[in-house]
Amino acid sequence: MKSPEMNEMSSNLSKWNEIYSEGSIHEKPSREIVNLVPRLKSDDVIEILDAGCGTGRHSNYLADQGFKVHGIDVSSEAVKIAEANQKNNTVDYRVGSLVDLPFSPDSMDFILANHSLEYASDEDVRKSVKKLDAALKSGKPIFIRVASTQHPFYQAKPADIYGFSHIGFCIKNGLPVHFFEEDELKDLFKNYKMERLEHVAHEVDHGKISVPLREWVLFGYKE
Repeated sequence: MKSPEMNEMSSNLSKWNEIYSEGSIHEKPSREIVNLVPRLKSDDVIEILDAGCGTGRHSNYLADQGFKVHGIDVSSEAVKIAEANQKNNTVDYRVGSLVDLPFSPDSMDFILANHSLEYASDEDVRKSVKKLDAALKSGKPIFIRVASTQHPFYQAKPADIYGFSHIGFCIKNGLPVHFFEEDELKDLFKNYKMERLEHVAHEVDHGKISVPLREWVLFGYKE
């Protein structure tokens, strides 16, 4: 018989698979990652971990740029789509959680966590950061993008969520979402030399959204 914790985990995984059952919300890599490629090459990055890879828009792009990429996501449906979308079957895709990374310590030259850390409880956020930190080599870069406490869905009730997004879907389905503040990020990544910690606002063309979507972007080097 499954424990309540295992039943909850199974239910959560089913909901994440539902998100991806009709494909990815985003198919092209973000401008941030495209612009970062020359920097990664100048930093002699070879091994990349896309932590929370979703349907592989960044993993597949980075592999096409010549990097050796490992992508991991909790959703088997997302990983299946990512594998189908890659051109040369060069990405090491795995189904798994950020709190239990299957990678050796000091094995990665760059870690990307693009809107993946926020889908967790407070405790699991810290566990995930520790796992990512352990996998990254000293002196190598990390890129983090997470939702801000100034996001319009922060402290929103499920009935007040409008439109479709991962954050909205999670809130509506009772999945945990963690919104970040600047001081928290500075504490979580205190052993990194911060090159960028920026609060970014994105205007959205949606009649019901009266304020921009807000997020934090962090780029730094492990000391």
